[in-house]
Amino acid sequence: MSKPVSKQLPKCHTIQLTLDEPWDMVEAWLLVKINLSLKPKVLEIKDYDIIYHILHILPKLGIHLSDNSDYEGLLGHAHNLTSKMPTMNITIVERSKEEDKENDVQTGV
Repeated sequence: MSKPVSKQLPKCHTIQLTLDEPWDMVEAWLLVKINLSLKPKVLEIKDYDIIYHILHILPKLGIHLSDNSDYEGLLGHAHNLTSKMPTMNITIVERSKEEDKENDVQTGV
């Protein structure tokens, strides 16, 4: 049985990538970090909500990062930054099983 959300502690990791990394590589690194932290039985990117934000540029609520087009948006923001080593904060939250069940009912799957 998992802990209630209020009792869960965040796990922080660092990934250092260049701005010319393809989405496939970024997705693979995210999955590696998820696996190291959570050790899920099944590891699929669709089971997680991934959001990024940039301090002083994008608000803390952030923007979803789930596919190549979202990643292109992140790169667009990164290229506009004056820093040579921009920092992007990425938050990964496991989707709840109840949320998945609701989506299945709504989509008829």
